[in-house]
Amino acid sequence: MKRRLLALCTTCLAAAPAYLARSAKAESAPAASPAAQAGSDDGAEADSSDGAEAAEGQGETAGQTAAPNGDYGTFRNGVPKPPPDSVAMPVVNETHTVVKGDTLWDLSQHYLGNPWYWPKVWSYNPQIANPHWIYPGNEVKFSGQGGASADEEAPEEAQPVAEGDDDDMTADDDTSLVSTTHKIGYVAPRTSSFRQDGLVTDRELEESGQIVRSTAEKQMLDNMDNIYCRFKAVNEVKPGDRYFIFRTVREVNHPITGAHYGYITHVVGTARAKGVANGLASAVIDNTYDEIRRGDYLAPYSDKLTKQVPEKAATRQIAGYVLDSLADQPFLGEAMTVFIDKGKRDGIEEGNVVEVIRQADGLASAESKPGDSDYNDARLPAQVVGRLLVIDTKEAASTCLVLNSVREFVPGDRWVTATAGRSVSLR
Repeated sequence: MKRRLLALCTTCLAAAPAYLARSAKAESAPAASPAAQAGSDDGAEADSSDGAEAAEGQGETAGQTAAPNGDYGTFRNGVPKPPPDSVAMPVVNETHTVVKGDTLWDLSQHYLGNPWYWPKVWSYNPQIANPHWIYPGNEVKFSGQGGASADEEAPEEAQPVAEGDDDDMTADDDTSLVSTTHKIGYVAPRTSSFRQDGLVTDRELEESGQIVRSTAEKQMLDNMDNIYCRFKAVNEVKPGDRYFIFRTVREVNHPITGAHYGYITHVVGTARAKGVANGLASAVIDNTYDEIRRGDYLAPYSDKLTKQVPEKAATRQIAGYVLDSLADQPFLGEAMTVFIDKGKRDGIEEGNVVEVIRQADGLASAESKPGDSDYNDARLPAQVVGRLLVIDTKEAASTCLVLNSVREFVPGDRWVTATAGRSVSLR
């Protein structure tokens, strides 16, 4: 008995230095990220000594580098702040298969610890034409190993589409390219993606058709499925007429006044009308871009896939607010599609350039949001932070392409038209 007790004491004394060293290391280590904590919970049954050895070797094995905790504080609206320039983006050699609801913003937060790494993630995935639309089944990489160079900031941009090039265009039916007759900061690639997604007003939605029945014995409809649609003016539907199939994604309300402006839409396919009987129009789905369901809407199809939009100075100064963006993201910038709260009835025309302006102390505005008393300071000069090109107009709202931006802006930021004789420049 005495020999056993002596052996136990000897073992404890021998293990004490290693235990104390490991405890000191744990106390000095930074807090684990939510992703790391989740991983530790899943592996709670693993041997603790194995876990310590893995922690000591963290980041040395390809694909095992842990994401930083990304705890750099948040803005007042709860959005995480970007990591400092001195913090290197982690290397995560994993591939994610996109599921419904995923965004590059959310995936960057989950895998890399901070959502602001999304432009870099996009650069690693040149197969993603538009970073604001990714679809179930897409594969997303989080490092440049085995793919695009890590120094590459974005997929290569093509030159502007010249007038008369329509006959040479090889874009798919689900794309709608926008070009200008002047050199701009962002140039829409020939093969990329201005889908027909956009803003639809309540009146346009009321006049749209709607899928109410199908002969298909399934929830999600596909190519060659027969559908039956209700139209407000069903007698105007003719055999052979083609339609976009779309659904509403979310409401668009004014960020300052709360007024309702319509709905963001997402195009999911196309259909061709076959005829009308018993008050319903019959059609067949001939193109599918995303899942199609009963209840989705139909709007007349446009055969013109390219749209020349020459810059055109506004005849008078018009001011308003940025409403929303096509992508559901808190900050807006170059190459994104956004909506403003003025349209045809206000004098806005296609080709007008509008400037997003700020009058604020940089630190104060970073901690506040539009509508707060300290967001704008009338004593300061207006600073132009972005330029938008109007590419489509409705009665009370317009769709714009962000040409340039020197910093991110948000829904609720102010804009003013660039008029003849007034310099349009970023400061």
